[in-house]
Amino acid sequence: QLKGITTINVAPLSMVLVPTSAAVDVRPLATQLTQALNRDIATCLHIDQDYVAANLGLLDEADHVQNRRISEWLGTIESEHDVIIYTAPPEDSPWLRRCLRQADKIVLVGAGAAAPLQAEWVPALQLPEAAEQQRVLLLLQAAACAQPQGTRDWLAAFDVAYYYHLKQDSAVQLQRVARLLANRGIGLVLTGGGARGVAHAGVSKLFKEHNIPFDVVCGSSSGSVISTAIAHSWDAEKFSRLLSKPPKIRFTIPFAAISSGFGVQKWLDNAFGTLNLEDIWLPNFFPIYNMRTSELETRDRGRASTYLRASTALPGLCPPLVEGHDVYLDGGVANFMPIDIMRDRTDIHTVIAVDIVSPIKGKKGAAPHTYDGRISGWKILWNKLNPFSKRLRFVPLGTVMLNSILVASIKSHKHTRDMADFKIRLVVSDVGLLDFDKADYMAEFGYEETKKQLESSGLTAYFSNQSAAA
Repeated sequence: QLKGITTINVAPLSMVLVPTSAAVDVRPLATQLTQALNRDIATCLHIDQDYVAANLGLLDEADHVQNRRISEWLGTIESEHDVIIYTAPPEDSPWLRRCLRQADKIVLVGAGAAAPLQAEWVPALQLPEAAEQQRVLLLLQAAACAQPQGTRDWLAAFDVAYYYHLKQDSAVQLQRVARLLANRGIGLVLTGGGARGVAHAGVSKLFKEHNIPFDVVCGSSSGSVISTAIAHSWDAEKFSRLLSKPPKIRFTIPFAAISSGFGVQKWLDNAFGTLNLEDIWLPNFFPIYNMRTSELETRDRGRASTYLRASTALPGLCPPLVEGHDVYLDGGVANFMPIDIMRDRTDIHTVIAVDIVSPIKGKKGAAPHTYDGRISGWKILWNKLNPFSKRLRFVPLGTVMLNSILVASIKSHKHTRDMADFKIRLVVSDVGLLDFDKADYMAEFGYEETKKQLESSGLTAYFSNQSAAA
């Protein structure tokens, strides 16, 4: 029983696996996917010409009576299963056309290491029966492949809604791809918060230790950096090593922003190098705000370090990313917790959200602010320099800017946070927006606080039941 208000009853689904070249044999893949789905996800059946012949005998599809018999039989079979996987030889044939008519989804299967053919060279895609279905791309990677490469060329050749990578001989990746193809994927959504967002690294570590899977990950603002790192399979050691040298905020004359952006970009370049988002094993995306169009866009492809700079470009703090006439800012200004964007994905069934909250109010028993709204910056500076003066309590400029910028996003946040099936809420009051020197502390904080909430959130019970079913 999921906790969110948007629990989905997944409708029966039929898909057809279409090879992008004659060198790709989809039948072994269909068998593997069928076994993976039947293991603990959904009831599934693989149907090909041999299966039909074994059950109905050799039929002439040109015969009207026999054609109707096949249609009725397939309709009955589909009603008895959650998922049907059809396969057919790549050449045009009555059976291939029937598979396309029966399918809700076309899964284009390619060899990731090979150069892609153009879509017009794939016979199945030229048939009128293939005009309406959703198309997704599945790239098979060799067992020895350390990192997918060249996905951009595949996405240029085929117009698809989603793309996935599958390393051969990887049971974990097979289960993930099976869930996504069956529209039963698990999405993980991470909020931002500057240096506070590092807490997500600890959350991810705990999830892995407790075998809590997620198939697609997204983050907003600083959460996008962590989501990309998680999708890129960073381990705890790499997190610790890179976060031990946090990005340097290089302050400058504030014509465009109070910092130059050079320090953040250098850190992102060092962390992610020339990595493209589409070449990451785990599907990952994040929102960025386009000032020219006044629209929120999602990025799941392109140079990771470039678009992560846009995703962390908090207005006033960092200059925006400029591409031609497009000017991109931190997507958190419009959507601080993009659960709704994750929900819009048709391959996602369950959503886990990790919400970082930083209340303005002080700790219990703390003294009130020591001014009424009129205060001199020189007075604050002298107070900080004078070790004998009583400390002034005031609302820092960064806090005022952040909360002012996020007014619309916070309003949206109150609505979207209830769209998650499972929620982890991390309340942080002692780490500031730019306190990157506390990265290790935040990672440990995220780990320990999430550990306390595993039972109450329902995550432990839900995934324990899933494991038991397996």
